Amino acid sequence: MKGMRRFLQALLISTLLLSASLLLDWGRCDPPAESGPVSMWSTFHGDARRNGWAAGPAPARGDILWSFDAGASVQSSPVLGGGLLYIGADNGRLYALRPSTGEEVWNRSFGEFSTVQSTPAYWSGMVFVGSLNFSDSGLFALNASDGSVVWSVPDDRGIIASPAVVDGVVYSFSENGTAIAVNATTGQILWTAAIGGEMWASPAVANGCVFGGTITGGAFALWAQNGSVRWNFSFPETWTIYSTPCAAGDRVYIGAASYSELAGELRAVNSSTGEVIWRHLSSQGVYSSAAADGGSVYSFVWNKTADGSFLVALPAIDPNGDGVISPGEVLWSFKTEDFEGGSSPLVTDNLVVVGSSDGNVYAVDRQTGKLAWNATIGGKIVGSPALFERRVFAGSMDGAVCGLGSASELPALRISTMLEKESLPSGTVMRINVRVTDEAGNPAEGAFVKFTVSAGNLSQGGASTFPDGSQTVKYLAPPVKGNISVTLAVSASKGGFAAVSASMRFNVTVYRSSYSGVSSQSGFNMVKYAPYLALIAVLGLCNAAVLVLLVRKRWLPGQRRMRAGGG
Repeated sequence: MKGMRRFLQALLISTLLLSASLLLDWGRCDPPAESGPVSMWSTFHGDARRNGWAAGPAPARGDILWSFDAGASVQSSPVLGGGLLYIGADNGRLYALRPSTGEEVWNRSFGEFSTVQSTPAYWSGMVFVGSLNFSDSGLFALNASDGSVVWSVPDDRGIIASPAVVDGVVYSFSENGTAIAVNATTGQILWTAAIGGEMWASPAVANGCVFGGTITGGAFALWAQNGSVRWNFSFPETWTIYSTPCAAGDRVYIGAASYSELAGELRAVNSSTGEVIWRHLSSQGVYSSAAADGGSVYSFVWNKTADGSFLVALPAIDPNGDGVISPGEVLWSFKTEDFEGGSSPLVTDNLVVVGSSDGNVYAVDRQTGKLAWNATIGGKIVGSPALFERRVFAGSMDGAVCGLGSASELPALRISTMLEKESLPSGTVMRINVRVTDEAGNPAEGAFVKFTVSAGNLSQGGASTFPDGSQTVKYLAPPVKGNISVTLAVSASKGGFAAVSASMRFNVTVYRSSYSGVSSQSGFNMVKYAPYLALIAVLGLCNAAVLVLLVRKRWLPGQRRMRAGGG
């Protein structure tokens, strides 16, 4: 009876512990989204977090290197992937261009009366984009190499929002107030969620949640796994959200505006709870998406009373903890003649870049906000710029898609060299591994790498890198009579990039056998080892003498007896 009671008690305790662990797991959010720059600008505002921070420097100048005419207004933003640049236009077409020249590779039409305001997303050889059409709206997956349709999900109202792709799942918002999650490979709908408000803002995905907003002023977080609501809140009745949320660390930055009240706000909220951390108020509105680099938050805010829009840098942490980033706490501010504030800023290593409705792309110093350069590319710019290989790309409402930079300023390659050993004995072999990347850290496939050494031999003097940017060479250490230092020089070159070189040193040592302690070399130093040889010779003579004495002691007495008996 006691045994049964103990068994039941143990079963009850284990059941309670299991239930508690499941409840904790259900309520726990994934670790905060890592705050770091994006190496490939493959979707709106960089990646699914939408934090607008690109790896690598922006160009020192904004010369127009090439211009492509899309044939209609461009409200979509450029993205890159698979060696191509993708952008939509209001003529219902998605274009694929070569980022180096602007040459058209293919275009896909979504119908005569359609428009592609949605910014595409590139993932695993496919491009995902939404379309708005009187009869054939929906979410489309295209083959990135030729634009052919892989699958589509129809939509009864149309999609302006830009899809986000995370771990093989496409997340999208519709004008009909529905959020959907779709298998990126097959097009199978995984879940749908009725939000209840028209959505122009795009989904941001981080920390296991999907963040968004509606044009009726509702902000929300859904669980990415099943679309259930985690938290939501609403701005006042006349407010709207066109701004795509920006997820950085454990925070989400959401912009909102009220045209009738001449008011706007950028709000930092806790990504787990939606609780307000701080607010930054503007006198007109925040229509674009914020960018964040870990220490600062950048926002393009419209200020009607000041006749323009301001690109501002705000501290990520509220300086005095009162929950408001006041005008006196703004790090810097740069004014443009923009009366919409629709373009979202791009943050690079050195500059912050934004488009403007005055037809200019502005690049300002990231630390001070001082103007570095501006480029006039045509009509209003409502889309957001992108960065790739020290080039800035942007589209405008007059149909121009441009590549900006300095013709004399080629993007640089980067070399990382890894030695199998820092020191190796002569006559032995080691591997030298090299990886070549661009400034953003992307593999530089096809770069030619050249190797030279000051002593010894290499299995090859040069070769092109593999798709992952790597190459390997074997090094044979030469015979030496004393330890030496060897210099390895590595250089890499590729079309469209500035060549780069690097060098490093390693040691070659005299090889010593673990058995004899004597160097194993083709040349033998007789003078150095003469005393040892003499000692060995003396010991050998002594051994020989002892052996002779032993033999004589054993055999001579017998010989004498034989002689005596036979006489």
